[in-house]
Amino acid sequence: MSETQHTAPSGSATETPAQAYERYFVPAIFIPWSQVALHAAPMPGERVLDLACGTGIVARTVAPLVGASGRVVAQDISPAMLSVASSLPQPPGAPIEWQEGSADAEIFPEASFDLMTCQQGLQFFPDRPAALAQMRRVLVPGGRLVFAVWRSIEHNPVHAAVNVSMERRLGAAAATSRGFSLGDADALRALLECGFPGRCHRARRQDRPVPLARRLRAGEPARGHRGVPGTGEAGRRGPDCARGGHPG
Repeated sequence: MSETQHTAPSGSATETPAQAYERYFVPAIFIPWSQVALHAAPMPGERVLDLACGTGIVARTVAPLVGASGRVVAQDISPAMLSVASSLPQPPGAPIEWQEGSADAEIFPEASFDLMTCQQGLQFFPDRPAALAQMRRVLVPGGRLVFAVWRSIEHNPVHAAVNVSMERRLGAAAATSRGFSLGDADALRALLECGFPGRCHRARRQDRPVPLARRLRAGEPARGHRGVPGTGEAGRRGPDCARGGHPG
C-alpha cells in the first residue's frame, strides 16, 4: 500500500489533531512500527483485535494477511481517531470493523480472537492490569498478543527533543512522559506476569535513525519530515512464550 493511502489530505487551520496525527506521525513513526504485528505471524482466517488502534495503521497492515476469511477489529477510545481511520482507503483482505471503547471494558465475548495487537497503547491505559485481564479473557487458549512500548525517554532522542522544544516554547507543563512510563524492564515484566501469569517474557528491541532530533533541538520546524524516529520494544505473547518489554 502506498504511503499516500496512510496520509490525510493536506490540512488547513481547521485540521484536527487526529488528522495531523495521521498526516505527520503515522508516516514518520507508526508505519515502520506497524511491522511489529508481523512478529505474531498473522495467518489467513484468524481473528485479530487491534487495541488503541489510533488511525488504524496496524489494522490495515494485518487485514491483507488474515484475508477475506479472517476478521479484524480495530478499537480505540477516541471517536476522532476512529473517524479518520474509517475515512481512509480499505486494504484488501478482511474488512476492518471500527470499535469505540476502552481497553479495560468488557466488550467482546470470551475467546473471541486468535491474535491481539497493541502499538504504543499499553503505557497510556489508566488501569493496565484490568486491560491485560481483558486481553487474556478475549484471547483463545494459545492465542497471541504482540505489543510495542517505548523504552525510557533517554533512549528516544526525537521524543526527548520534542519535550525540550515544548518546554522551551510552552513551559514545562506541556512536556509529556506518560508515553515512556513502561521504560523499566523489571516493572514491565511484573505487569505482564500480572496479566499472563506463568508465562515467560522476552523482548525484541528495535532502533531506528533519528535525523529529526537535531532539527527539533535547534527549534527548526518538522513540517513535511518523513524520517523514522525512536527506539522501542516489541513483544509477543503466546502459549509457550510471552514476549514483552525489554531485553536483559
